[in-house]
Amino acid sequence: MKSITTDRTIDNNKQPDYDTAFDEIKNSRKFGKDKKVRVIPGFHLTLGITVTMLSLIVLIPLASVMVYSLKLPPAEFIRLVTKQNVVNAFVTSIDSGSNQLRVWNNNCMDVC
Repeated sequence: MKSITTDRTIDNNKQPDYDTAFDEIKNSRKFGKDKKVRVIPGFHLTLGITVTMLSLIVLIPLASVMVYSLKLPPAEFIRLVTKQNVVNAFVTSIDSGSNQLRVWNNNCMDVC
């Protein structure tokens, strides 16, 4: 008596064909890719809005200041940067930042 085998049945004396099974699984997926599940919905939109706001508020004005300063001759730039009120502004900014760092380090040493 002759036995009829199909693609889905496996003959007991024959090893299963793993390559064919893998190809069937791979081809059964839609377009060959799984749909990625995102942890944060709308992340790409949020990132786009954040980068746009950063550009409008920070980067474009900073670039315009840089372009303006490049138009000045070097002697004029040095004269402007070494004015007393500009030097005081630099000292205040750097000193405030270093004081904040010092306060943060002292608090961290007590708690940590």
